[in-house]
Amino acid sequence: MALPLSFSQLDNYTDALILLESGYDGDESLIDKALLNYHYEKMEDGSNVNPYYTIIDDKFEKTAEGFQSLFYPRYWHGYLIFMKPLLFLFNLHQIRWINFFLQSALTLYLLYLLYHKLRQMFIPYLFSYGMLLPTVIGQSLQMSDIYYIALIVSILVVNGGTL
Repeated sequence: MALPLSFSQLDNYTDALILLESGYDGDESLIDKALLNYHYEKMEDGSNVNPYYTIIDDKFEKTAEGFQSLFYPRYWHGYLIFMKPLLFLFNLHQIRWINFFLQSALTLYLLYLLYHKLRQMFIPYLFSYGMLLPTVIGQSLQMSDIYYIALIVSILVVNGGTL
């Protein structure tokens, strides 16, 4: 939970998948690993367990019994370009704080632009931003990518095509 309130639940399932894909180090070729989004998951009774429990299982090893290498090639997981280097330098808690502060800085910049260029949109945007629960979006790996796209496009639109 991002806040001690029931409506601030983080999507730990998808965030766990992101982390498992980012940390995967199997024997497949580099091309296969890049295109097929491999990850390990804990298996029980022939089906995979919530990836969140794969991560927090203190017995997790690539060769441990009950763990299987799975892949998810349906979509391009572009977040891996950013997550792999970030995980090399920081832990998950630090990444979530960096994410929160970067989003806050971009949001403040957008609010500044709105106030100075489209003042009639300042209050509606501020209200809608509060409804998004910024503390949840800032700590969610899964929700962040679309929020960054929306923020950057909004800044470009308000600022006439420049950041």
